[in-house]
Amino acid sequence: EYFATQALSPINRIIRKVQSIRAGNLDDRLEVGRGKDELAELAGTFNNMLDRLEIAFDQQSRFINNASHELRNPLTAILGLTEVGQARQRDAASYKELLRDIEREAQRLDHLVDGLLQLAQTGESGKGFTAVPFRVDEIAMEIKEAMTVSGPGGRIRLDLEELPEDARGITLTGSPTLFKVALGNIVENACKYSGNEPVQLRVLNDGNDILILVADKGIGIPSGELTNI
Repeated sequence: EYFATQALSPINRIIRKVQSIRAGNLDDRLEVGRGKDELAELAGTFNNMLDRLEIAFDQQSRFINNASHELRNPLTAILGLTEVGQARQRDAASYKELLRDIEREAQRLDHLVDGLLQLAQTGESGKGFTAVPFRVDEIAMEIKEAMTVSGPGGRIRLDLEELPEDARGITLTGSPTLFKVALGNIVENACKYSGNEPVQLRVLNDGNDILILVADKGIGIPSGELTNI
């Protein structure tokens, strides 16, 4: 019995360690040691599985945080517009204009939800992702228009002076909704950190690639944060 207990001791340690791992301590790993036997291989296999689980949990957490941030913007705009409408009596034309702005933000929210659902369904195989052609300059104009309603868009200086004559030179294939979310985040952050100074949004084709340039008058990105871009 003593020898059996000793022989099973490493397995029992592995079992206890595995049972102690929860969502809050997915960074824990089993001790592999220097051995190259079946137990070391088993511990290494568990560690590889934990690596994959930790990455999946981290991606899920970041997706939820990003989705919450994206959904908050149009909701905040809609609430702000409704507060403006209730603040005082207005004529019919003013109410119609407010309703148009609310409708625009509601459509933005609807498109955003569709894009997030599409992103959530997209795996490594690309299943659930539908790619369509879209013009980058049109997305840039939509971003400026949407941000004008929600606040900072008036400070965006949109430069489309160097667009190619052929529309194919400014056309991409992918998800226009997700592209708009990504570019919109960059422009919104530029407005946020540029104070009251204008933000330049420039779209062009240099003969080889479509270029999108966003320039602000802000403080820049701290060197320690560059790795998160």
